[in-house]
Amino acid sequence: MVDADPFGSFHGQSSPPASVHDLALCIGGVNTALSFVRAVFVNATGWMAGVSVRAPVPISNPENGTSIGALAAACLGVAQVFKLALGWPAASLIRDGIFDMFELDWTDAPGVGPIPSPDVGRMLMVGAGAVGSSAAYCMRLAGLEGQVTILDKDVVEIPNLNRSPVFDRRSLGRVKSEVVAAHLAGSALSATASDLWWDDYIAQHVRSTFRFDVWLPLANERGVRSAMQHSVPPAMVHASTTANWGVNHGRHIPSADDCLADRFPDETDAAPLACASGQVMDQEEQIDAALPFCSLFAGLLVTAELLRLQLEIGPPVPNFAMLDWHGTLDTLHKWDKEPRLDCICREQGLETHAKFNEGTRHWSRFRF
Repeated sequence: MVDADPFGSFHGQSSPPASVHDLALCIGGVNTALSFVRAVFVNATGWMAGVSVRAPVPISNPENGTSIGALAAACLGVAQVFKLALGWPAASLIRDGIFDMFELDWTDAPGVGPIPSPDVGRMLMVGAGAVGSSAAYCMRLAGLEGQVTILDKDVVEIPNLNRSPVFDRRSLGRVKSEVVAAHLAGSALSATASDLWWDDYIAQHVRSTFRFDVWLPLANERGVRSAMQHSVPPAMVHASTTANWGVNHGRHIPSADDCLADRFPDETDAAPLACASGQVMDQEEQIDAALPFCSLFAGLLVTAELLRLQLEIGPPVPNFAMLDWHGTLDTLHKWDKEPRLDCICREQGLETHAKFNEGTRHWSRFRF
């Protein structure tokens, strides 16, 4: 905790404290005899994550070997504690229940969930910031296997510490891609760091010389999304956070789904919202602030979708989902987005995609 927040004060105790605390985050299905003014209970197994402000959440199904549910429970629990700490009314709290990360929906009948192959093939991750580093953190815990090349030239600064489970005080001043690759060292994912921006990478590596099964467009600066789409990408998985507590999930299979140019058109202006991220004025400088549970959940969405892609039946969820963490999360927005008729991915056509992407793992799912 101190590594993640050098400015906080943290203490550990092996026995329950005698005093009454203002808030408690109770992890697991075991009840507690402690007296708490307000408590949040989380539990998890497999793809399932439970959360409640009333009582422990029983999840009796056995584990299936994945930590996806546990990661989701962590996000739900911290977000709920955050709302309680701010004194939000009960109507604004995250609903009680069990969330199925495989189906991306609440469930009254939690199951074990599938066990897809952890081998995700060859990945290209562009962007190792809050979402990218969170994705790498979740990938490691979920036991993903394969190879990943990580692009990012940016360095870790203090404002990055509160929104990434990988960056800590020992990371300050280091290149983000190198820190993320080091975090994956020793895992089943073979990681290679490249301290380059996308345009520098594509200038040094001719597009026809590299073939990745999946691209992860997890950066949103320097026009990188549009530039990546113009480079004839294969299947892509991404997630991002918005400025008003939102988390977006995206899957892009050429011509079957919308592409980055559809999802993030250049002509769209940024909405003037300031909740999920904002600016904190210090005495000397301006510091960005963000909600860490949103970034971690975005990274978890990327990891979960990579696992779903390994199923022969195809991913069971639509290619777009929007989760509003500002509200109760009772209503989820998700649907399949189709490419525009004049979209770049359609104009590139089958012949161009075959030149660069034939033989990649998800080639059979391309539609032209």
